[in-house]
Amino acid sequence: MHHTNRYRWLVGLGVLCAAAVTKADEGMKKPQVCERTGVRIAFATSSSDVNNLGQASLDDVAKWMMADPARSVRVDGYTDPTGSASFNQVLSEKRAESVKDYLVSKGAAPDRIQVYGHGENVDTADYATARVAALSECAPIAQAEEQPEQPSPVIVVTPPAEQPPTAVMPEQPAHEGPASKIGLGQGHPGHHERRRFVGRASRHRLALLHRR
Repeated sequence: MHHTNRYRWLVGLGVLCAAAVTKADEGMKKPQVCERTGVRIAFATSSSDVNNLGQASLDDVAKWMMADPARSVRVDGYTDPTGSASFNQVLSEKRAESVKDYLVSKGAAPDRIQVYGHGENVDTADYATARVAALSECAPIAQAEEQPEQPSPVIVVTPPAEQPPTAVMPEQPAHEGPASKIGLGQGHPGHHERRRFVGRASRHRLALLHRR
C-alpha cells in the first residue's frame, strides 16, 4: 500500500512538471501572425465577407498589434482561378480591405496595415484566402532605460558684503576775520586792553599838539 501511494505521488508530480514545461513552451512560442505562413482567413466563393472563424483569428491579431504601437502587418488577398483575371484581381483586393477594416474596427491603427491584392496568382494552399503576416519584429522591443531624474539646480544668492561705516569728518569752523586768527576777536579779553592802549596813545598825541 505504501509503495502504491508513492508511485501515484511520483506520477502526479511528473504530470505537473510536464504541464509546467508545456505552459512555458506556449509562452515562448511566437504568435501565429509572426510565423512564416501568417494568419490565413478563408472566404466563401466570390465573397469578401469575413466569417466568424476569420473574425476570431483577427481578434488575436488586433490584440497583438494594440499591445505595441510599433507592430505592423501586411494583408495579402487571393482568389482561385475561377472567373476572369480582372474579376479575381478586384475580389482579392476587396478581401484584403475587408480584413483591414475588421482589424481597424477592433482598435488597430490603419496606418500600420498594408493591403495587397494578388488575384489568382497564388499557390493552391492560398486559394480564396487573405493572409495576414507581421511586418515588424515579433521579439519584445527593448525599452530605453529610464534616466534618473536630475535634481533641480540650487541657486545660491550671496548678499553683498557689508561696507564699513563711512567716517564722519567734523565740521570746520566758519572762516573769520583777521582778529579771529590772532585770537583778538571782540569776545577775547585782549580786545579791551588793545582799545585802552589806543586811547592813551591818542590822548598823548593831542597833548603834544597843544604844546606846540
